[in-house]
Amino acid sequence: MGEQCIGGNAQELRFIYAANSFCTGNNTQVNFLCVDEITTDQFGSSSVYVKAFLEDSIFYEGIVNEGNVFSIFVTDDSNSMDVEIRALTDNFDAGPLLQMMTMSVQCREKDALTLLDTFGGLQLVGFRNEDEGLKSIYIDLTIQYATTNMGSRNLFLTSAFKTTSMTGKQSLLPKTESILSLPGDTETFSELLTVNLAAIVGGLGLDFSLRVQGEDTATGDECEDSDSYTLKIVEA
Repeated sequence: MGEQCIGGNAQELRFIYAANSFCTGNNTQVNFLCVDEITTDQFGSSSVYVKAFLEDSIFYEGIVNEGNVFSIFVTDDSNSMDVEIRALTDNFDAGPLLQMMTMSVQCREKDALTLLDTFGGLQLVGFRNEDEGLKSIYIDLTIQYATTNMGSRNLFLTSAFKTTSMTGKQSLLPKTESILSLPGDTETFSELLTVNLAAIVGGLGLDFSLRVQGEDTATGDECEDSDSYTLKIVEA
């Protein structure tokens, strides 16, 4: 994706925490500062305590799990922020300091905020400012699966299984439930998926499929059908 924040200062930054990430990274901020304070046995924690602040203003403070997106909301027209990443204590409080960094939140070339750049143990996956609004490599997609009784007889819809490359095979019906389907009736099922656009741009895409089974209400004769499609995103 590689989109860069342009214009006014970032008001929101979205990050993913990555364990096993030292201060070395791929951001190009001229004045980026980072210090690793960790020891080998503390390195690589899947959950840490993150605090983002500038002097007395706290922008974010709490537990962050590896792979989860979290947002830092920058206030007071701040041009920069300090970030502490700490190990968790047995009581899930902030423990020993693992990493300390100072980064710019200004959307200008020498203080670049570019999607997928890394800042120590944090990877930038989204930003928001007044000029551009929200830019993110993640998007929420609503996927709808529909099945229609195209025949002339009443049916029971006895099973409906959807399969995606993200969630695998899952039933859209409770195990013991069937749905009466009259000729022309359509049943629609929806799900919300959070998709990493950077992972599918220019790639094979995301595959979706639906397989349904039905039963004639009068004779008990069975029928089935299936369909599939692929979501692809092509860079302009």
